[in-house]
Amino acid sequence: MEGMDMGKDEQEIDENIIELQKENRRLNKLIETDWLTGVYNRGAVQNKVNELINKNKNGVMLFLDVDHFKDINDRFGHIVGDQFLKDLALTLKKMIFRNDIIGRVGGDEFVVFIPVKQDMEFVEERCRQIKRRFRDSSFQRTVSLTVCGTVYQEGDDYLSMFDRADQQMISEKRRNRMLEEKKPEKEQIPGMMIDMRLISAELHESNQVQGAFCQDYEVFKSIYCFTERRLRRTKGNACIILFTITDGGNNFPHFSVREAQMEILSEIIQKCLRSGDVYTQYSSCQFLTMVSDASMENIDCIAERICSCFYKRVPGGQESCLLHHGYPLGIDETKKLIEQK
Repeated sequence: MEGMDMGKDEQEIDENIIELQKENRRLNKLIETDWLTGVYNRGAVQNKVNELINKNKNGVMLFLDVDHFKDINDRFGHIVGDQFLKDLALTLKKMIFRNDIIGRVGGDEFVVFIPVKQDMEFVEERCRQIKRRFRDSSFQRTVSLTVCGTVYQEGDDYLSMFDRADQQMISEKRRNRMLEEKKPEKEQIPGMMIDMRLISAELHESNQVQGAFCQDYEVFKSIYCFTERRLRRTKGNACIILFTITDGGNNFPHFSVREAQMEILSEIIQKCLRSGDVYTQYSSCQFLTMVSDASMENIDCIAERICSCFYKRVPGGQESCLLHHGYPLGIDETKKLIEQK
């Protein structure tokens, strides 16, 4: 029995040791990892690069710096800035080999160490590759990237290689500023203009659906107010049409068929109206539409076309009636309605 107990105790000790080793590895990884980007932090990079230099006596160091990174945080906020750094780190990780070292050594500064014997021609080509990859990415619109590098020289360690790369970085940035200042004014793109391109891209409707624009009621009201304001200054017409599904007896249809009929009506409205028109669900049995460049004379034709399509689509045997009521947009009509009340 004692032998069995001792064997069990030894097994538990071994399992505890294994768990402790796993926990130590996890903690070591946390200590070495940059919290934001997931690459090595500054201390870990220095240690690992020194280990490789001492072992191989060769290597290439690339130093990357994001130009005017502060502008991203100032204009778009730190959340956007953090996401930018994470995207940049992910792009770099996709470009390196298994034995390469990548780390974040400053707020917007990264180091890549490649443990191979190469010359400066190789360094310059790798710098061009990174810049090219960066230009092709989705986040290059607002900033640029400066990349410099150096190769191992006898007696080097991490700090001496980093210092040479850093001096190159300072010279490169100074040269870039001088070139930018010498550019004709028309060739210089102001930072605010770059911002406007980004804003325009963010506002642009992606995956545009053909037909009318479906929005919730609050957005619909805003579009209505904007259209009404525009019509005060321009010549044009716009009308609203309220479509109401009833059971044929001026009551809302039973809830068992109501949802299906509303889905059918929504699809028909979207297809029958144009991309410049907008509609919203007004109630459980009603849709409100706003038709641009249409007078009251056109409203009946538009509404009848939608009603005709609706009756063709509604399952047979369901008694239903689709009502419609139109009203023109415009300051004069609105004033008249208020005065009548």
